[in-house]
Amino acid sequence: TNSYESLGAWLSSIDALELADVRSMCTALVRSALDTLPTVTNEDDPAWEVRRNVDLLSGLVKWRGAFDLTIGRANGRTPGVVVIDFKTGSPQPEHRDDLRYYAVLEALRTGVPPRRLVSFYVGSGTIIDEVVDSDVLEAGARRATEGTRQLALVQKQALKEEAQVLTPGPHCRWCPAVDTCPASTEANGEDDIDAQLEAIRVRAALRS
Repeated sequence: TNSYESLGAWLSSIDALELADVRSMCTALVRSALDTLPTVTNEDDPAWEVRRNVDLLSGLVKWRGAFDLTIGRANGRTPGVVVIDFKTGSPQPEHRDDLRYYAVLEALRTGVPPRRLVSFYVGSGTIIDEVVDSDVLEAGARRATEGTRQLALVQKQALKEEAQVLTPGPHCRWCPAVDTCPASTEANGEDDIDAQLEAIRVRAALRS
């Protein structure tokens, strides 16, 4: 919803000439899609903007995804869904990785993985597809797990840095980092000259 609101705000802010360019580009992209993609009917069970939410570790880890288009459905435990992702740029390796992550979400959420993954590049009409097998699911799960681990490390470091509150005081004069620590300035200013000289001698001894 936020992305749609941002897009609407941007469209409202541009002038008539820019808006005409956007319309022309969108028309060209839609025409390319219609000329390239096979006809999809209700018998194909199409679904747009399919969202898959998976909570792991009692909700501590949340994996989220939205598929542009799915066609078909599973027949019992037999895979039947085709996940299609629309792209406007050129093919990139991460596009395949994203679809593999979607395959993992579908497998975890429904119990049955999709049958095939498709990247459709609207501008060029290029279609890149991949059959889903155990190797594809393993690669998607490994990447999602590593991404989750990296995010957890970043959050842990952020919390650690937030908890590090520097409190100046008389103890600052014994700290080897006093010359560069911003919190020590006020405390050092309150010391008498003899204490400051003693602190300098102590720090020099600690560094040697």
